[in-house]
Amino acid sequence: PFHREGRVSGRLMSVMSSLDDLLGLSPTFLDIHAEATATAFMAAALDTLRAGIPRARGPTSAEAARLENVRSLVEENPARHYDVEELGRLAAMNRTKLRAAFKLVYGMTLSAYQTAARMRLAERRLRSTELSLESVAHEVGYANAASFVVAYKAFFGSTPGRARRH
Repeated sequence: PFHREGRVSGRLMSVMSSLDDLLGLSPTFLDIHAEATATAFMAAALDTLRAGIPRARGPTSAEAARLENVRSLVEENPARHYDVEELGRLAAMNRTKLRAAFKLVYGMTLSAYQTAARMRLAERRLRSTELSLESVAHEVGYANAASFVVAYKAFFGSTPGRARRH
């Protein structure tokens, strides 16, 4: 059944056909040759099976470096609303590949990462300054305090005022 599945490689077939050669060997070499043949058979069988499994492809090292440039850019200026096309040009990827590769490497979508960067900055600003919520909202890229408060609460599970009190 295994060989009928179309997964048997030439290497595996070669090892299987060499089993006939064992019968003509002297008893002195039979054990050694049998062990070597069995090991070769197992290695060929595992290689053949592994070849049938689709490989998960991550970014190349050059792509990973360009993704790190994108991540760094977002971290440096989280308040800026980057266009995915602009970030794609920086990463030398189309928007679909950029989004997929970013999620694969960093474990979250590009937009979720941008939001997290904004929220980390907002929390630092709330704890270290006496700026109004409106000012902090503008500083981290929100049009008004109301939309900022909604986003902050969705991200942290508490209000910005609560962060300021702690």
